[in-house]
Amino acid sequence: MVLKELEKEGQVLKIPVKEEVVGDNVYVVQSGDSLWSIARKFNTTVDNLRAKNNLKSDLLSIGQVLKV
Repeated sequence: MVLKELEKEGQVLKIPVKEEVVGDNVYVVQSGDSLWSIARKFNTTVDNLRAKNNLKSDLLSIGQVLKV
C-alpha cells in the first residue's frame, strides 16, 4: 500500500524519534520535549535545568544542547 493512500486530510502523523543523550551531562532537545519532561527524565527540577543552562524562559528549540 502506498503511504499517500493512507493519508487523510487533517490527519496528524507522529513519527517516533530516537532520544539523543550526548555524554553523561548533556542532552539534545527533541521534538515534543519540554523542560518538565527533560527534568523528569533526568530526575532533576525545571529550576535546576534553567539555572544550569542560563535559561530565561521555558522555550526550547529542537537540537538545542542542554546541560543536565
